[in-house]
Amino acid sequence: QNLKRNKLLFFLLSVLLIYPVDSVYSSAISSSPIWTLQTADGSSSQKNWSDIAISADGTRQTAVVRGGFIYVKSVTGSNWVVKNNQAGAGNWSAIAMSRNGLVQSAVAQGGLIWSSANGGEGWSPISHSANATTRNWSYVAMSADGVKQVATVYGGQIYRSLNSGVSFGLLPNSPIRNWKSIAMSADGIKITAVVEGGFIYTSLNGGDSWIMRGLQGNWQSIAISDDGLKQAAVIFNGRIYRSVDSGINWTPVGSSNFWGDITMSGSGEEQLAITSNSLNQSSGTLVSGQIFLSNDSGVTWLARGPSNNWSYVAVSSSGAVATVAARNVNDGMYTSGDGFILSQIQATTPPDTTPPTISLATISSNNASTTLAKSGNIV
Repeated sequence: QNLKRNKLLFFLLSVLLIYPVDSVYSSAISSSPIWTLQTADGSSSQKNWSDIAISADGTRQTAVVRGGFIYVKSVTGSNWVVKNNQAGAGNWSAIAMSRNGLVQSAVAQGGLIWSSANGGEGWSPISHSANATTRNWSYVAMSADGVKQVATVYGGQIYRSLNSGVSFGLLPNSPIRNWKSIAMSADGIKITAVVEGGFIYTSLNGGDSWIMRGLQGNWQSIAISDDGLKQAAVIFNGRIYRSVDSGINWTPVGSSNFWGDITMSGSGEEQLAITSNSLNQSSGTLVSGQIFLSNDSGVTWLARGPSNNWSYVAVSSSGAVATVAARNVNDGMYTSGDGFILSQIQATTPPDTTPPTISLATISSNNASTTLAKSGNIV
């Protein structure tokens, strides 16, 4: 009997020492996501892409070209087709779409706001008085159903629509700033916008009032989860900043880089950020931009995917489909639809080889007690 008990205790001790109960071991990504080069107009996707929007399930995607047109990705295949050639080329800066992808809005620098109610198949300019004249529109965002929308003017203020983009009205309490990017929660109540060379501004009442947050920086992009709690923003030649309290407080993560854009899934757990080409100050060599992935709400990041002079990135709210676009005309657009964010990204912290401090557990057998180490070395 004692021999059996000793064998059991030895087995348990071996298991507990090899697989510590209280320790969390993480592994790096085992394989890279599958990125597929896209085609536009049946030829090449080498255009000056400026922004991308993706529906919740990833089946609908629309992208805009700076100095070009609006392109809609075919539901099946990898070809992108021009859908607004009736409007002529425009200096498109941003695009947004509803969860189902049917309601879409696009803005152009020195142009107008254009809207679509049929998944990007047809486009019409907004003729409301607030938008009848051309403005330096910089970004646009919308709620999950597309009813509530906000659009920013670089060197101006913020405008809001409450009727799916049919008309926009000025938000009088929004300050005049060099607005670079804006994001909205699924219900349209929480809104956060970033200023190039300025600060972060948040609204917790749909844009009626605004509060300045964070630190001053060359902010480039802002992303927000469906509930508005998790948020992430990037500074060009700076760091990634994350918030878990609706943008009230911000914490820097990762290292300094030439960040250009950031996006996240609906839950906020899966996030992507891209960098553009940069010059290594020490060696004088050109460093290509990269795609960075995180699956722990932006706490840790790993570079995965092809190197390029990336400009914009988008991910579906499910986290299953992502698309990245390059800045230069002679580069292209890539998409990943293999569910890489959910299926391939593991926690990014490597295993800690330092033996952790243990806690003790006592196993009793036949009125005899034996102490085992639950984790690490006995102290």
